[in-house]
Amino acid sequence: MSQYADSEDEHDGIMDTDEEVTNGRVTLLNGNGPPYFHVILQLREHFFCNISQSQSLWREGPLRFHLVLSSPSGWLHKEMKTNAKSTSLKLKKRWFVLTHNSLDYYKSAEKNSSKMGTLVLNSLCSVIQPDERVHRETGYWNIIVYGRKHCYRLYTKMLNEAMRWTAAILGVIESKTPIETPTLQLIRDIKENSVNAEIVEQMYRRNPILRYTQHPLHSPLLPLPYGEVTIHRQQGYASLQDEAVRVFNSLQEMETLADTVPIIQGILQTCQDLRPLRDEVYCQVIKQTNHVPQPNSPANLAHWHLLTCMSCTFLPSRAILRYLRFHLKRVRERYPGTEIERYAGFIGESLKKTKTREFVPSQEEIAALLLRQEMSTTVYCHGGGSCKISINSHTTAGEVVEKLIRGLAMEDSKNLFSLFEHNTFTDRALESRVIVADVLAKFERLAGSEEDEEEGEWKLYFKLYCFLDMESMPKEGVEFAFMFEQGKSVNRTNPGFSDCGSLSSLSCKLKEPPLFADCLTEIHSMFQVEGEQRLEMWVKEETSATRTSILEKWARLQGMPQHQAMLKYMSIIKEWPGYGSTLFDVECKEGGFPHDLWLGVSADNVSVSYQKPPLLVGRRHGPTRVFPLQVGEITKIMKAYINMMVKKRCSIMSVSSVASSWAR
Repeated sequence: MSQYADSEDEHDGIMDTDEEVTNGRVTLLNGNGPPYFHVILQLREHFFCNISQSQSLWREGPLRFHLVLSSPSGWLHKEMKTNAKSTSLKLKKRWFVLTHNSLDYYKSAEKNSSKMGTLVLNSLCSVIQPDERVHRETGYWNIIVYGRKHCYRLYTKMLNEAMRWTAAILGVIESKTPIETPTLQLIRDIKENSVNAEIVEQMYRRNPILRYTQHPLHSPLLPLPYGEVTIHRQQGYASLQDEAVRVFNSLQEMETLADTVPIIQGILQTCQDLRPLRDEVYCQVIKQTNHVPQPNSPANLAHWHLLTCMSCTFLPSRAILRYLRFHLKRVRERYPGTEIERYAGFIGESLKKTKTREFVPSQEEIAALLLRQEMSTTVYCHGGGSCKISINSHTTAGEVVEKLIRGLAMEDSKNLFSLFEHNTFTDRALESRVIVADVLAKFERLAGSEEDEEEGEWKLYFKLYCFLDMESMPKEGVEFAFMFEQGKSVNRTNPGFSDCGSLSSLSCKLKEPPLFADCLTEIHSMFQVEGEQRLEMWVKEETSATRTSILEKWARLQGMPQHQAMLKYMSIIKEWPGYGSTLFDVECKEGGFPHDLWLGVSADNVSVSYQKPPLLVGRRHGPTRVFPLQVGEITKIMKAYINMMVKKRCSIMSVSSVASSWAR
């Protein structure tokens, strides 16, 4: 076989032709060894995307090649305009050439062929990567290049070719000097002259673009990338430029509205979805609150309301944040003792605390922010308890837990408590850094949805999270009551206790007398037919016998104090080997084990155990499992246990160190 022979691999996806390889791209090839064709193909495939027009590439190794590239060029299919009724893809094959300044296309590759179109490239142009969905539908890999006024939609059969063109065009765009708008230049000038109040004031007087205006905005204040917002197109968004103009129209509309909460929430949602718009909207609101004819008018206060909500939801970039702080400082100095001065101070403090949020504020939170007040929410506990707490836009779940622990006098507890997102089928622990207002905003969004109707209303619950001390706690304290409620939860989800009758009778005992009938109804609901083949009469007999047994045991408990019944109940619960573990339903995909298993996470170990086989008569829990499989939840609780054990170890080491120093 010749040393220059081609590879026998027919699946490398490369067309081994000189025309395909050279095609105006490789103009010089120097090697210190025998040329091997596939090395060139490898270079072309893996390295071309990193080469700009005037760069060269060296490959080190047994073969060393020096490639000098001319302007990237080649055949691509360009999408042509069709009438609105047509759904078919109309393509024309054109010869494209990428230069330092533009993407040009010609009818043919001949030297004197006339140019048919040019898309000038600058720093605001954008390129959309090839989309696999388009490839499935059309058989082509697509590239979309957006310019200021129009775009090119290009297609090619080869993914490698599409990726090379994408990278090459991006390289030209990134090499361009960033475009600056007049507003951006003025912001920089204000920063440079911020210590000279007279010069700054003169800038505001001479440049209406920095001041309040009643005229509409025709273009963004800041440079925004060209192109459609493809990721959020289904939500009705157009280009960033169009959305910026729409937001400014909304700012002007706010001035005449009595209730601004919905429009504020809408603007916040737009900024949450379209991150590049955040700086733009901050600049628009700063503009509309600058040199206002009537500073304390309701129209101006509406803009301050929006700025207040924005400052609690997301932060601008560093340059715009500096400009915003300068604006707030000027307002406080110019209008002391006024309402807008108080809003400026509130915003300045909020900017110091604001962290990334997943959801925009709820309408209740916005209403509280408009008054610069805290909002109240209810935290529930198993067993029917609840309490109202006050929070602001920055309160975290960890801060709420600390406040509740102090209020319940459980500062000495060795167990770990947490806030939970809770509904009928879900208990999800909140990490300590999670913003509570963000969780409530999510609850508002889910309210009324199909998920909310199926799984019930979402609430905040406070309960035990990690069990580290289950023996030494006082049996009369609040913490024992939390442990008892957790035990009842284990009983409801685990039908494998050996003495279910005693547990059921104790459950009846622990209920108030008026609720005893409800307790029996609940016990009756535990016994339902699992299959049509089971005889209805047999089930009735089993149910009747079980009810009779529970009633007899309950009768023997008459006169037992409530607290003693709780202790007896817990003594039975503690006999279960998994007591103190948090259970997760997991599935075994491999043979040798049952399909359904429990993964238990505790302070001592992580265990896997059999779930009890289905009983002939058993309690249904509904279509959703009590412990849904969520890898994130499992890792979260394991990390919590590890952190608690590390803290305990460090505390012991610290005490030992102090004791040894005293001994010396």
